[in-house]
Amino acid sequence: MVSGGVDDWEHAWNTSLNRGPRCITRVRDNPMVSAAVVVRVVSKDGVVQAQSSGAGSMSFQMLAGTGYDVIVSVGTVGTCDGCTPGVTNSLSLAEKLSNKTEVQVDELRSEHQQWWVRYWNASSIDLGKKYSLLESFYYGMQYQIGSASRAGKTAPGLWGPWLTDSLPGWSGDYTLNYNFEANFFGVFSDNRPELAQPYFRVIERAIPRAKWRAGMKYWGTGPPDMGTGSLTPGGQSQDFYGMQSITGLPVAANYSGLQLNTHLSPWGSSAFNSDWGQKSVGAFCSKTFIDNFEYTQNTTFLSEVAYPFLRLVGDFYLDYTTKDTSGRYNILYSCAQESCYTGTPFGSIKYANNPPMDLAFSKMVFKALVKYSQILDVDKEMIPLWQDYLKNIVDYPTQVSERGTTVFAQNNAPGGFPNASHCVMGEDVSQCGNARYPIVHFNAMFPGEDVDLTSDSSLIGIARETVNVINEMNHYSPTNGMCLAWPPAVRVVNNAESLLANFTKAVNETKLPNFFPFIKNRPTAGYGCNIENSGATLAVNELLVAVHGGAMRLFPGGWPTNSPVSFTTLRVKGGFLVSHESSSATTVIESLAGSDCTLYWKTAPVVTASDGRKVQVNAVIGVPNTYLFKTSSGVRYSVK
Repeated sequence: MVSGGVDDWEHAWNTSLNRGPRCITRVRDNPMVSAAVVVRVVSKDGVVQAQSSGAGSMSFQMLAGTGYDVIVSVGTVGTCDGCTPGVTNSLSLAEKLSNKTEVQVDELRSEHQQWWVRYWNASSIDLGKKYSLLESFYYGMQYQIGSASRAGKTAPGLWGPWLTDSLPGWSGDYTLNYNFEANFFGVFSDNRPELAQPYFRVIERAIPRAKWRAGMKYWGTGPPDMGTGSLTPGGQSQDFYGMQSITGLPVAANYSGLQLNTHLSPWGSSAFNSDWGQKSVGAFCSKTFIDNFEYTQNTTFLSEVAYPFLRLVGDFYLDYTTKDTSGRYNILYSCAQESCYTGTPFGSIKYANNPPMDLAFSKMVFKALVKYSQILDVDKEMIPLWQDYLKNIVDYPTQVSERGTTVFAQNNAPGGFPNASHCVMGEDVSQCGNARYPIVHFNAMFPGEDVDLTSDSSLIGIARETVNVINEMNHYSPTNGMCLAWPPAVRVVNNAESLLANFTKAVNETKLPNFFPFIKNRPTAGYGCNIENSGATLAVNELLVAVHGGAMRLFPGGWPTNSPVSFTTLRVKGGFLVSHESSSATTVIESLAGSDCTLYWKTAPVVTASDGRKVQVNAVIGVPNTYLFKTSSGVRYSVK
């Protein structure tokens, strides 16, 4: 039986149409989009006789030895990405699509297969027998994001296309305090940057509302005459979580730039208009814009899409931050996690100052603005302001962990760091704290990418201890996903073999038969969404090759001895495709954009271009073991 029965849909059974009976399902009226699904079954012998056994269902008899095609045709019209233009009736469109002949079905199948061939040929890894389980998870996650996101189509929400309920968790929306961004953490280094294209359309559509939010006269709950009861141009009231609790009244705002709420819906709408007190949402969204340029070096995208968005984020922080008497920039009243809860009396937004969520992301944005303004030759007068911010932003807050070590705190408030005694498997772990949402402690490493292997040694020590303490509690598989636990650990890795073992253990404890992780009631309680774990592929890629301090490193944390490894065409920042075969100890770098290639290498590397000529390599003055050579677009270079 083929069924499409959910309460929010209208159903019909039609046997009068050409090419046999079909099950018809049409979504009820929606102001944004209209959709209809028509299901028809055919075999090599022709049309299959089918019956309806209820609303939204059909059944047919299958004969032994006979192959069947179940043709599912979906017609979408309206304002959505991927909707068919110039068509107003989704049902007639779906019916038209369902009239595919056997030849046309074969053509569609061939097109589908060719797409996946191209997809799998984009890059590959071989971790060897010892890490075959981790490798299977890696490819499972690539399959997941490849099935969920396509350029020119509607971006995937929390559950991607795998919705089994008309009321999915969190409405299956675009949640911006990590979930939506995490879908795309890995696509760039996976060498599939096109999968991120739907992301940008979602964020761009939210910009008018975000600018309006930043510029509201007051933030907080209050009467219309204070400006807090006003509606956005889209007709929706806004919420700025807890701001009125600071003084008991709405807080004066009128800021430049943009301030995004945490939950978006497709096509520019939003059903939840609070920011949960997290001022970092816009800066978090910036990461994918920055990654797309850094990995592709597409200056058109930089000029027309990324840079304008980054300017708005930067303008907000320049306006919102407060300089103290010592000249240091502070980011006040910004929650690290939703509603600021820390499990202590200091969980209010009153005490939520200088969270690494804001500190690292704002630094990321201003570093990018300084660099990109020079590339585009614009806004040169702003560079001193951005550099002053970078020079004088306050240090990351720290505290002492349960075992007496210094770790990154989630803000300046006392307490709030997870305790191992609250994270015991099989017990009540509801007070485990942010071992389940570790990004609030990890953001300086990732996704903020401010602390890496080239940072000050004391800072690296704090970062490693923070990662180790929390990931030991959550077993490297927190409720909010491997995508939050693995990449930060890799950014400060000092022992790849240890991380590979922990990653493998996490996969083994959570994997389903299709290698999607089922993270429910882990040591950190609750359950998370499936698709965001696709972002964990980045961690595996960056154990193989990654940029630290502007220089490309091969195996930044070393690699286990007697464990062969190879990879092909992983994409690296700067617009390079990198391949390596351990048996030959040769690394091949293909330049996609003609950028200078900076390498961290034990000794001066020997670089040979694909035409056989030796390439001049220069040591970078003042930076040990770091070398630079010029490249030309489309040329491959062998490095030994």
